[in-house]
Amino acid sequence: MDTSRSTGSGIGSLGSHLQELLKTPVVLVPDAGELSRDGGAYLLVVDLAASVSLAGKFSGQTLGPGRYVYAGSARGSGGIRARVSRHMRLDKRQRWHIDQITTGAAAIWAAEFMELGECDLIGILSGAASFSAALPGFGSTDCATCPAHLLRYEPATNLLARTRNRIR
Repeated sequence: MDTSRSTGSGIGSLGSHLQELLKTPVVLVPDAGELSRDGGAYLLVVDLAASVSLAGKFSGQTLGPGRYVYAGSARGSGGIRARVSRHMRLDKRQRWHIDQITTGAAAIWAAEFMELGECDLIGILSGAASFSAALPGFGSTDCATCPAHLLRYEPATNLLARTRNRIR
């Protein structure tokens, strides 16, 4: 099973930001073996170094380089550990929308949540200026509440710089 990826940068500051927004401890790990075998919700933090062209329902759409946060849930055998382990593998049959992104990721981290559901996570994060829906409907075809379960993350410092450039 090949899961070799880079370690990425700035993950600590994102972890702190998530913890502040979600008001619960957030531990981002690069190895699914550190996660629970119980069911629950999870966040994947996915770094794309290059654009990814999507297929299927999102054919013709492209996600640009950057950091993305995906919310999912795992209730089956092996729980969060098994589901996230699959997401982190490079060699897998593409079953879910997120598989198109994780196979092209430069780095992936995960965090588990036993008290919050995936829609709770998206609802909270969507209210923060640094998160926006990456692609309407992505990862949320079975959800009537959320616009997407994939969010693009842009740190506040990047947003401030972009705003200043527009004003000039």
